[in-house]
Amino acid sequence: MNSKKFVLVSVVIYVVGATLALAGGFLFSDPDPVSDPAQSLIRLNDAAQSTIATRTNEQVDKTAIADPDDKAPSKVKVPTKVAPTTKPDTTNSGPSASSSGSSASKNSAPSSQGDDIPEPSPSACGQGGTCTAAEVAAHNSQSDCWVRLGFKAYNVTPYVNSHPGGRNAFDSSTCGTDITAQMQGQAGSSSLSKKKNHDQSAYNTLNSYFVANISD
Repeated sequence: MNSKKFVLVSVVIYVVGATLALAGGFLFSDPDPVSDPAQSLIRLNDAAQSTIATRTNEQVDKTAIADPDDKAPSKVKVPTKVAPTTKPDTTNSGPSASSSGSSASKNSAPSSQGDDIPEPSPSACGQGGTCTAAEVAAHNSQSDCWVRLGFKAYNVTPYVNSHPGGRNAFDSSTCGTDITAQMQGQAGSSSLSKKKNHDQSAYNTLNSYFVANISD
């Protein structure tokens, strides 16, 4: 028998043996609870192919040594092993987990009812909010003196004792009222009959005591 026939027969024998080993290992081996059955079959197939390729290459080498003049068949490539993969953990992916997740999603979803969202409280007069003329008029004493100039309110209580005309410039005819006429020299307070048209510095001083806009 020449070398080529010998190699061919050897390959056939190894293929048949490897196939039987593969079938027997697949049928009689204990199933792996973690690995996918398809991956187990792939690993067994790769192992059989690797064994066949290795044995065939060994036989080719022996043939080449025994009969250098006879052209031996080419070597076969050993297949690359496939890394095993594990099954995904489906412990928490059952119907109960899905239903609980769906329930949690429903519970966490924002309500479409506007009643569930509290309305922000409006800021009070003099604390970032606007004031009415009536609210300004309530501050009508020298110890709590607010005045209006157009549509702006000013708390001039700290300035009462610093006024150049004296604290009597702020009395019941001034505190809590619109002082446009007094600032333009068209009227004086009940305590000070003197009228004076105030200059720009007086307006600048008044602006430093601004507290709120007048809403009406």
